[in-house]
Amino acid sequence: MAAAFLLVLVVIGGNGNLPASQGRWSPRGGGDTWDNGDEDGVAQGRKVKCSLCTKILEKIQALAGDDPDEEALAAALRKGCRKLGRLMAKPCQQLVKKYKDQITEGLQNGDAPRNICIALRICRS
Repeated sequence: MAAAFLLVLVVIGGNGNLPASQGRWSPRGGGDTWDNGDEDGVAQGRKVKCSLCTKILEKIQALAGDDPDEEALAAALRKGCRKLGRLMAKPCQQLVKKYKDQITEGLQNGDAPRNICIALRICRS
């Protein structure tokens, strides 16, 4: 729990008063967590998004099990965000909603969570 709180503090810069135009997630709802529209954004924000994406997909992958079928992945996508806790639920739900098809395909192909996040252009290779 403390790690998730620390992660949120890093994401919002400690005070939560970031304008939505900076492209970073805020628990106050300042836009889409996964909007990569700000190419001049701070590198730290990209690293945090990459870390969040990877952690979320690792949890979904663990819930889906080895060699998951579509049904197992659908169940893991539904349950995964709840299993991550309250602080990460909203960014998780946004990621799954925006990239559901790509996440499902990547996990069915046996791709590593980090590689899926790279393919989604959330992480850099």
